This record gives sequence, C-alpha cells and structure tokens, in this order.
Amino acid sequence: MQPALIRLVDQLRKHLETSDWKDASIEVQDLPHYKICLEKSGQRFEVNLWDLCYRICAQDLQPSATPDTSSVDPSLLDEAGEIDWQRIDYKANAVVAQTLRELDESLTQPN
Repeated sequence: MQPALIRLVDQLRKHLETSDWKDASIEVQDLPHYKICLEKSGQRFEVNLWDLCYRICAQDLQPSATPDTSSVDPSLLDEAGEIDWQRIDYKANAVVAQTLRELDESLTQPN
C-alpha cells in the first residue's frame, strides 16, 4: 500500500496544481486514516486517502465497494514480482482524475 500512497499523493499534487481545487488541509489521524480536505466554490469535501489507495491496489474496485470484497491487481507487479511503479502511477492518476470528476459533478447537482 505504501507505493500506492506515494504515487497517490504525488498525483493529487499534480492535479491540484492545474485545477480549481484547493488543498484545504491534510489531517493525519489515528492510523490507518489519512484524509485530505479539498475545497472548491466555497464547499469542502473530505477524501480518505486510504480508500483511494485501495482503489489503486485492487482489481476493479469501485468507489462503492469495500476493500475486503476485492482482490489485488496483479498488473501492479512485474514478471519478477517487483512493484511496477509506472502502472501504479497510471492507476493513481486515473483514480485522482475520477475522484475530482465525481466531486465536480456533486457541485453541479442541485441540493
């Protein structure tokens, strides 16, 4: 999970640098919870970084699924069983982009 967290935080930084979203704060709580507060248009959203890491590491894990109902994505390891950093980075980028899209959609929906 640590490689996924490393790539996730880097991808969040990259996406936030080029978007209207702002990092309001990162809250480090009792393990294993790491949360980031994102702000846009005066609204704040709390995002659990471990939930995003599970989506990166799991095979076909959707936001509504629970981590214990999925399996590890074997494509995250190369033929030698080592971490494929490019694949993790690719998935982290996709998860961050999807998360920000979903948050944008929630801003446009009427209350």
